[in-house]
Amino acid sequence: MNTGRKAEPSTRVLQFEVKDGDITVSGRVSLAIRDVNDNPPYFMNLPYRLEIEEGVKQLNQSVFWVTAHDPDDGVSNMPQYFMTVRIISMIHSTLSQRELDLMVSSFYCEGSGADHVYNTTFAIKNPDFGNITLERELDYEQQTYYEYTVTSVDKGVPPCPGPGCKCNNFTEPNVVCEGIPAIFTVSVRDVQDTPPSFLKLPYYVSIYENVTNGTSIFGVNAIDGDRGVPNKISYTIFSGLGAEYIGVVQLGNITANATVSVTVLDVNDNPPLFNRSSYTLTVQENTPTGVPLVLNDTDFIEVTDRDQSVNSQFSLRLEKDGETYTVFDTLPKVDTTIQGTTTVTIRVQNSSVLDYEKVKSITFQLIAQETKTAEKFFNSTTVTVFVEDVNDNSPVFLDSTPSSGNLTINKNIDRDAGETSFTLMVVATDNMKGDENNRRFARRRVVIHVLDINDNAPVFDTHVPSVRVPESIEVNTTLMTLTARDKDVGENATVTYSIQSIEPMSDLHFFGIISTSDPDSSGSLFVRLPSLECLRQIQLYHDHGD
Repeated sequence: MNTGRKAEPSTRVLQFEVKDGDITVSGRVSLAIRDVNDNPPYFMNLPYRLEIEEGVKQLNQSVFWVTAHDPDDGVSNMPQYFMTVRIISMIHSTLSQRELDLMVSSFYCEGSGADHVYNTTFAIKNPDFGNITLERELDYEQQTYYEYTVTSVDKGVPPCPGPGCKCNNFTEPNVVCEGIPAIFTVSVRDVQDTPPSFLKLPYYVSIYENVTNGTSIFGVNAIDGDRGVPNKISYTIFSGLGAEYIGVVQLGNITANATVSVTVLDVNDNPPLFNRSSYTLTVQENTPTGVPLVLNDTDFIEVTDRDQSVNSQFSLRLEKDGETYTVFDTLPKVDTTIQGTTTVTIRVQNSSVLDYEKVKSITFQLIAQETKTAEKFFNSTTVTVFVEDVNDNSPVFLDSTPSSGNLTINKNIDRDAGETSFTLMVVATDNMKGDENNRRFARRRVVIHVLDINDNAPVFDTHVPSVRVPESIEVNTTLMTLTARDKDVGENATVTYSIQSIEPMSDLHFFGIISTSDPDSSGSLFVRLPSLECLRQIQLYHDHGD
């Protein structure tokens, strides 16, 4: 007999009658029904749903209570509570579509790396009480929905539900009683605590350098990080750390930024340019091929094309009077493709032209021209090369022009003493201030003839006597013949005799003198007129010098 104690009073009064013929005997018996733990606890106030804000406001606090009732008596009436994670296949049919969507978006899968965090976010710490506590900080952006299975077991012996609990089923003694678990769902409510985020990162854009102001070049898009309560987003551009950023600002001044990398594409708008408009260089004559020239007024020749990639590729060439010039070449070599910038060395290519005695300077054009562009921009600079003389010619004596060398006399020369000529070997030497091993010589035999000057007076061979003559001496009578000699030569040694003076002068016409030259120069004094009374003294000679 199933007494059904949970539905009836626990004490029953039984009436008994015993009949023996006409005799009836009655009696009363009180029956106390003892409880059997045959009912599992059942949950009350279902469904169990919690909506809670993300964050840490209720961390380590009770956030929900579950309650179960057990109709048994004693310890069998004391439920205990346990909670485990519920997998998605056990979603309760009473969830709204939004709750289902949120739950699916944060689907929990056993065995994943998030198991421990998910399992321990909510917990029932004390199984004797149905209070559920928040054990971890909630983050809407990480997890929006939680679902747990809550079970209750009483403290009966054996406990129910469990293998020893018959659940009022006496007709089927092997049936194990199973309680009905409750589903505890948690929806996390978003709060404004997450900055916005940009979509489709990273951002790269390429534009041409000559794009006009106001041209739209790129679009960016961002969403609020708080998906549950999104705010309006605005965009701005700001600079920092040497780069430009796109920034977004939403209500509450929560910001985020992203780097936009803008690649500026080159436009061919720069020709090659030299660092100077002209250069002067020097080179020694007869310099061998391949030797670089020396720059005079700068440290280097440089040419640069400020464009990029193929727009900055150019080559060099040399021209003179519009024609290719090959006396010199360049390094980098002519027609070699150059990228961006280079220094240029000018070298000798044809040394035969470098003759200082024929050419003192050479002027030509150094040209840089683009090679891979349609425009073929070019630029040129003027190069002037001064040829320096080297000691490659010996001195040459010139017969037609005066010598630049001066001979000086170290002592007096007396030709009358026999110094009539001198023979000299004159040596012309160049590069006297340079290396003596790099000197050249020329020799010339010079004969110096000493010319006579009239520096000697004639001298009579003998003393000029005094002559006494009678006043009646005949005209043309030779009174005496005298000889004088001169140490000079030539005309300076020719002696002519004459009467230079007489006292008194009025008597000069009474005498005459005749000069002879063969064989020796002599003078004969003779009487020209008679009457010699007043003759006192006459001078008879002079030479032909100055």
